[in-house]
Amino acid sequence: MNPVTTAYHFFKKVRQHYNLKEENLLTDAENEKVSQLINFFEEIISSCNLIIEIEHTLDLSEDENTSEDDDENTSESEDGLEDFRRSNKCKYSLEQMQKIVDKSKKKMSFNSLKHHYTKLKNPTEVSRIRRYIAKGATDFEKYELIKDFVWKKFQLGTSKYLPIKDEDLKRWSLQKSKEIKLENFTAVHEWIRQFKISKNISSHKITQVVSSKYETDNNKIKEEGRDFVKYASKKLMNFDR
Repeated sequence: MNPVTTAYHFFKKVRQHYNLKEENLLTDAENEKVSQLINFFEEIISSCNLIIEIEHTLDLSEDENTSEDDDENTSESEDGLEDFRRSNKCKYSLEQMQKIVDKSKKKMSFNSLKHHYTKLKNPTEVSRIRRYIAKGATDFEKYELIKDFVWKKFQLGTSKYLPIKDEDLKRWSLQKSKEIKLENFTAVHEWIRQFKISKNISSHKITQVVSSKYETDNNKIKEEGRDFVKYASKKLMNFDR
């Protein structure tokens, strides 16, 4: 294999793919990438076998603009209470909603409530909050327990530099929902997506290259495997006797 010929045609394809003109001056970052490409290229040229493995893992995003207010916490409740919560984009915590209900029971006027809780839109919203607390608070607390549990498991995993995937978030959430007996929870894709948004978690692609300097003779491997099976079978037969 001629490395110069390989590199030349690779360069042509890259230039065609990105439709870019050649630049004479490189930035420090570009020089670093060139060095990495050379090392990678040498690995490819000198390898008889090359396997490229790609997987996605989760980590905290560097973007700090995402906050808890973005969490819509899709919950799958059938009575529409969680739809109410999603439509209000978690404007108020459970504790705040309980206080709104308590104050409304004391015949406090809507204007007075709005003075304390400026995000309230109208008296109808107060009624919906009252209904939400009356019928859905228990489930709401369970959803919060699930979120807290998954978040702690995620933090523990990242602190140990373990790869974490969406499947892990789903497994942990289902584990906790079973423990607290939240039967209507199924950890749908939307719940996982909203959880990642609320905790500022993003997905990162990891590319791993596995190379071998020696050519693999598959036929020889199969032949050696068959010989081993014959040898092991004879030994087992003698052992039975």
